[in-house]
Amino acid sequence: MFLIALTPNKWNIRFETHFRKKDRVYNGTAEGDLNGKIKGVATAGDKRRFGFTGRKKDGMIVCTHFETRKGKKNNKDLEQATGIMDLAEGKAPAASKEAK
Repeated sequence: MFLIALTPNKWNIRFETHFRKKDRVYNGTAEGDLNGKIKGVATAGDKRRFGFTGRKKDGMIVCTHFETRKGKKNNKDLEQATGIMDLAEGKAPAASKEAK
């Protein structure tokens, strides 16, 4: 994950995932407090939209993610959690458990 500051509480974010034998690169924005809660939305290509909320812990951002299904771009898809992940600076995020 890489963060580039836009303002003191808003950043451009870029991270990579590996899921089901596919690598994807997500680009978007995150906002919040690096010492508290963080939320954001990123996209991979033109179809995969990925929202996340979390907080910084031990140098990582620990998140719940909300990925759109089948390329739908409607914000309602970002209301149901689809899993959890950890974003580490300078590394691809580790895949984690599926949300229940």
